[in-house]
Amino acid sequence: MLCQLDSTQSVSRSSFTIATESLPNTSYFTYLGSILTDDCDLTEEIQQRIKLASSAFGRLSHRVLLNHNLTIPTKVAVYNTVCISIVLYGCESWIPCRHHVNAMESFHISSLQRILGLRWWHKITRTEIRRRTSCKPLELMLRQQQLRNPHAIQPSSSPYPVW
Repeated sequence: MLCQLDSTQSVSRSSFTIATESLPNTSYFTYLGSILTDDCDLTEEIQQRIKLASSAFGRLSHRVLLNHNLTIPTKVAVYNTVCISIVLYGCESWIPCRHHVNAMESFHISSLQRILGLRWWHKITRTEIRRRTSCKPLELMLRQQQLRNPHAIQPSSSPYPVW
């Protein structure tokens, strides 16, 4: 059972019992595909989303994304549909820090580089990669997804500045 403690509560954890059986406390668990932690840190969740999207990218690579018979717009459309939707799953409730956004953006750019067949030594800028693929920055896609659900927007008085 996940228990969140605020600063006024003692360090001792609550214990719950059902039919004389005690339920164990845990610091994190997965619920509906999202990782919930007792300290509300998104790092595990973001890393898991990137791993899942990377796995999906790998499964699509040979048939779609690295297929020379398909056009770049077709490959990017498949990538956006499959990989980006995996990365942004559940993002409406996130309040990410800059390092979370940077990790997702790094995955996004490296995936687009692979679709374009670029390597690190080509020294192509992120802006040029986005121009060639007609893709928006992942941070913009994240914000648009969050704005579709106005109830999950970070309040302006929040102590956690993000953007």
